[in-house]
Amino acid sequence: MRLEKAEPEAVTRGAPVPSPPNTGGVTGFRFRDPDGHMVVLLDEASTAMPA
Repeated sequence: MRLEKAEPEAVTRGAPVPSPPNTGGVTGFRFRDPDGHMVVLLDEASTAMPA
């Protein structure tokens, strides 16, 4: 299912948001699914491991 068809409630506004360092520091967009659960769409460009 495409994200826009699910009509998620956006939690993140604008640019992707980094999570706290103690949770891995990943960056992504946060949404709530139809049941109210938090879902994070990761921004792979900013979470790539250094070479």
